[in-house]
Amino acid sequence: MDRPETTIVPGELYLAGEPGTPPGERVYLNLLVAFDADLKAYRDSNAYTIPGPGKPLDSVLEITPAATDDNDTGRKRLWHAGLGIPEYWRFDEKGNDHDAKLSGDRLVEGRYEPAAIEEPEDGVLRGHSEVPSLHVP
Repeated sequence: MDRPETTIVPGELYLAGEPGTPPGERVYLNLLVAFDADLKAYRDSNAYTIPGPGKPLDSVLEITPAATDDNDTGRKRLWHAGLGIPEYWRFDEKGNDHDAKLSGDRLVEGRYEPAAIEEPEDGVLRGHSEVPSLHVP
């Protein structure tokens, strides 16, 4: 990361669509990435609040157990798209709770479209994140 003073990469955190969002309406995330964000505004809140740190997130990664499957592929997916989050990734280590162990979406004209997932000879699934320019997982 070129600018740690404006980069936020926390895990296990709530995301709020706007200041004052009641706790029950916040979404819990496993890992989020935001570049060029306001760190002071982020630290002053117990959630990443849009537009508090100045912008929507750049990418979200969910580590998904069966209990959250419908939420992660339904409500959260639609909510993230509505907030303008460019990428939404889901990882299910066993592959039992989703259609695949690794899946990702990219925001195209306000809707998520599936990201390409590679399976090299080593058997480790890989998806390329265009936003932070890294490979997932």
